[in-house]
Amino acid sequence: MRFRPFVPADRDACLALFDSNVPAYFAPTERDDYAAFLDGDGVPYFLLVEGERALACGGVAISGEGEARMCWGIVDGARHRERLGTRLLLERLVAGADLGATRAGLDTIPKTVPFFARFGFRVVREVPDGYGPGIHRRDLSLDLDASTTARLRALLAAEPAFDGAGVSALVSAS
Repeated sequence: MRFRPFVPADRDACLALFDSNVPAYFAPTERDDYAAFLDGDGVPYFLLVEGERALACGGVAISGEGEARMCWGIVDGARHRERLGTRLLLERLVAGADLGATRAGLDTIPKTVPFFARFGFRVVREVPDGYGPGIHRRDLSLDLDASTTARLRALLAAEPAFDGAGVSALVSAS
């Protein structure tokens, strides 16, 4: 497995990853927003691939306020619980820290909050029906101070090795 940057030819594979997570993790109405995100530019976005098959994808955008914003992290619905999401998140958090971010943020559904809490994220805002009727939104934040970043790097080092560069190297190369 290896990480590589998203290219426009990956659009259908990423949409298939999205579709594999509907309705458990995404509302069908979010698909158009995700497609528009993929068609845009400016946010570093990456795929975790096995051969040429996309297994996961996600981005990290650094805001002017020093926040590493986790964007559209998605793991193939048939491959959950294989640590792909852990690797994807850790790679993006370390990349954010390497780019000088002092905190990380994301928004998600309540069902995934425990996953992110394992890494130290905390809920900073709750928005009832934030993604649509009955689909609540939770905004999460994580301080990327020196001790947290060291812990994240140690966790990343303990993950199975992948071929090629990690997200941090790919972000700095672009």
